[in-house]
Amino acid sequence: MLAGCSNYYQVRDPQSGNVYYTRLINDRVGGAVSFEDKLTGRDVTLQTSEVAKIDGDLYKARTSHNDMNDRTARPSGSRISVSPNDDIRVKPGQDVNIDVDKGADTRIHIER
Repeated sequence: MLAGCSNYYQVRDPQSGNVYYTRLINDRVGGAVSFEDKLTGRDVTLQTSEVAKIDGDLYKARTSHNDMNDRTARPSGSRISVSPNDDIRVKPGQDVNIDVDKGADTRIHIER
């Protein structure tokens, strides 16, 4: 078991490239892992994954709603809300729904 009460993890799905953040990882039969994704609140099970232990400051920065990285790390189809003057970075082929405040100066960048 990889979990502990003061541990922070970044979990990457090598097939989709999605990145997740969690504090508790459960080992499953056959090498799969399951966890609750901090960004979406969804339970995730991955057959293959890259798990990295990270420090609490990085975890908090990546899961903060003010950090750009949490927006790029969300699975395809996730909804995000942006505030005025936010920059949004979207990878080609990534499906996102973006709610923009009326009158916001929001820039959306398609990464290549």
